[in-house]
Amino acid sequence: MWIDSQVFKNAEQKICTKIFAPPKRQIVLGRSNKAEQEVFVERANEMKVPITKRRGGGGTVLLYPGCVVISVGAWMKDRFRNDHYFKAINGAVLDVTKSFLNDGTLELAQKGISDLALKAKTDGEFKKFCGTSLFRSRNYLLYQASILFNLSDDISSLLRAPSKQPDYRRDRSHTGFLTGLAEHTSASIANYIKLLDAEFETKLTESLGPELIGPPQEQRERIAGFALEN
Repeated sequence: MWIDSQVFKNAEQKICTKIFAPPKRQIVLGRSNKAEQEVFVERANEMKVPITKRRGGGGTVLLYPGCVVISVGAWMKDRFRNDHYFKAINGAVLDVTKSFLNDGTLELAQKGISDLALKAKTDGEFKKFCGTSLFRSRNYLLYQASILFNLSDDISSLLRAPSKQPDYRRDRSHTGFLTGLAEHTSASIANYIKLLDAEFETKLTESLGPELIGPPQEQRERIAGFALEN
């Protein structure tokens, strides 16, 4: 759960954001996922792709250098408004991504429970470009997003059709359901990460603003301890 540790170890901050392209391939299961149901395990072993698990929910993802990971650790006033916080953080991702694509023919939206998807306004249907997950421990919130930039054939090779699918997927294969941002822009992944670094946390702080609190001492120590377990 190395992507969790990056923010857990900064638990003394009201909000901590990490944005990066993974340096190598790694399969990450959601908290309740089972590898044999979600992954072609034998193939993953043959390809030497490690299989790990995160604390947050959501589906299984393949991380690789052509995607972008956003991890947010934040201390929230309310312990229960998960839908509200999900939408607020996803909204900040959508705002930055819309400005990056700068294409009025594309519609971007949150679909399913918490996917981010896009489609051409004139025709077509929504395709997923980002999966997200949420972990809560009392006042602490950990949000993670896996954004597809350069779509990889390894997704179909390594990941089975997910055991739980949103209605808007309509039983489409990975190839028919997923899209990478590179299909909709000539800009590079480095440009996208640069824009996220410049704008995402600012938009997020503006959105969450009054909801952010200072970390309670006893909770902070517990969350920081999670980093040592990974």
